[in-house]
Amino acid sequence: MRFGRTFSILFSLVIALTVALVLTHRFRPVQPLISGDPLFPIQPETITAITWDVTNELGHLQQLRIERKGLFWQMVTPYTGFRCDTAEVVRLLDTIQALKVVTPLNNVDATTIPKGRQLVVETPEKQLVCTFGEIPPMNVAQMTAQCNNIFVAVNTSTVKQLPVSARQLWSRAILPVSTTNLTSIEWRAPRLPFTKVFKRDTGKWSVSQPFAFEPNEAKAEQALSLLTNAAIITDYLRPLPDDVASTIFPETALIPYGLDEDSAIRVTIRAKGFSDPFQLRFGAKDPNNPTQVYCLLDNRQAIVSIPEKVRDLFTQAGPFVTTHLNLPFLGDATNPTAITIHKTTEIKQRTVLNLRNNQWELTTPAAFPANPVAVKQLLQQLTSLPGDLTESLTPDETRFICTIHFTFETPKQPIEVKFYQESDTKLLARRMDTNRLYSFNKDNFPQALLELNTLNQKLLNRTLFALPESTIKRVTVEKNGVLQCTVVRNAETQQWNTAFPQKFYIQDETLTKWLNLFTDFTAEAVLSDAVLGKTQLSAYGFDQPQLKITLDLDGSDEGLRKVLIVASDANETDGTPVMVQGRPLLYLISSGTLQLLKRPLVAAENAHANTAQP
Repeated sequence: MRFGRTFSILFSLVIALTVALVLTHRFRPVQPLISGDPLFPIQPETITAITWDVTNELGHLQQLRIERKGLFWQMVTPYTGFRCDTAEVVRLLDTIQALKVVTPLNNVDATTIPKGRQLVVETPEKQLVCTFGEIPPMNVAQMTAQCNNIFVAVNTSTVKQLPVSARQLWSRAILPVSTTNLTSIEWRAPRLPFTKVFKRDTGKWSVSQPFAFEPNEAKAEQALSLLTNAAIITDYLRPLPDDVASTIFPETALIPYGLDEDSAIRVTIRAKGFSDPFQLRFGAKDPNNPTQVYCLLDNRQAIVSIPEKVRDLFTQAGPFVTTHLNLPFLGDATNPTAITIHKTTEIKQRTVLNLRNNQWELTTPAAFPANPVAVKQLLQQLTSLPGDLTESLTPDETRFICTIHFTFETPKQPIEVKFYQESDTKLLARRMDTNRLYSFNKDNFPQALLELNTLNQKLLNRTLFALPESTIKRVTVEKNGVLQCTVVRNAETQQWNTAFPQKFYIQDETLTKWLNLFTDFTAEAVLSDAVLGKTQLSAYGFDQPQLKITLDLDGSDEGLRKVLIVASDANETDGTPVMVQGRPLLYLISSGTLQLLKRPLVAAENAHANTAQP
């Protein structure tokens, strides 16, 4: 009971003290203002928001509110999200500091003073409000203001320095950062390749796409200073007075300005201190000023007119392009996921390469592993092709060579290029995605692309066997259809023994060389990539093969069998045709490899004393 009574007394005292403090604060006399006192006695850097009544384009009062957002000020009303001009905000803050009492006004009848505009200045701790009467129509030095229920006279000239309209605070910069804070710029333009530039750790600019080169640093910095010019915007074309304040323009509304996605130069800019990139678009010329072009600002809420030279930064006239000669015009075709090469629209006559699980496959006309070295070499040759940009030549369609289509992971767009014969020593290449034509030396062109009928064979993987020695448990050899021998590896001792014929000895040197060969057995070439009939195989000498080697496997490949079939001796001078049973491909092996495979694997006499007995 004693504890409850004590708690009640203490709680009552707290309530009483709180009420007393509130009443004291509310009904204490307002500190009178004297001449020279600031209407807003706060430091500019502490101000977080400003609200002021301005006049719109139709002559009506509307509320203007701006708020500090990090390094910048942003409009909240009437144009939500519009970035404010830094210089105009500084001028506004200076004006707020300059608003001072000229003379206190006593015994003023508030009803006789027409209500004018209200200025609200906020900090994290407080909010200060002043209401100003109508600005005198004549050149009167002072006017009335009311602050904290006190009427004072202030200088008319100072009040007139406050913004008249919201437009007055619109930013005049298209990019509100300095060039030193820029880190990368990339852009897409109609009929031009995707371009990306970035700033190295050294502070110098470098171009990475469509091909790598170092731009003139002085020209680059001079050009980028236009992009970050704080007063580069000449005029705002939209919003119009009757536009909805927070409108984000749809693509259809941008078409008349050449700012739609299909027509504009679309620029993405990244800068230090900003997690999100800036997005700008540059469009058609401003018909009211032939030296100006349209620009869609980052928030997509305003269309402005800017000097044409700003847009030209992202064209052939800009600092981020090199000479039109000796260009690696396919330098951006790196890391494709698919490559299609064809001369006709016939699907069966196409060469299609697909990258799957980091391995290239030739999927058309048949699905087989591709030769990674050959594909890499082809890509290197294509992406490094040097050509001269030309507009004066017209490709002769009757001298068409082939089309190459590169596919990439999204969002990178596909690339298609068509090649033509220009002369005995020159070829032409037209980039279909950019509609650019290049002339280059024929000697630099991959020879394989000039012989499309054998292209697949050159791109196919030439590996016959890739078998670790430990997986081979049995080797059987037939010559001219007659079983010659079978040798077997003992699972426990790992020693090789002759299973057939009895009493014969293994030739150690031959067996060792065979096993080494089978670990990475690569043919000289792919002879045919098509499924051949019996008659066609007979023409290559497979109706009476001279050699058949069967490899039985264990370990992870238990139960598998690999069979190498070597064609007859009919044509060994240029290599001998071979095939792996179960594959439709024909390969060519060298005469040296054939001679190794024709060596006897076993002999009736023991060549070495330590050779295992049968």
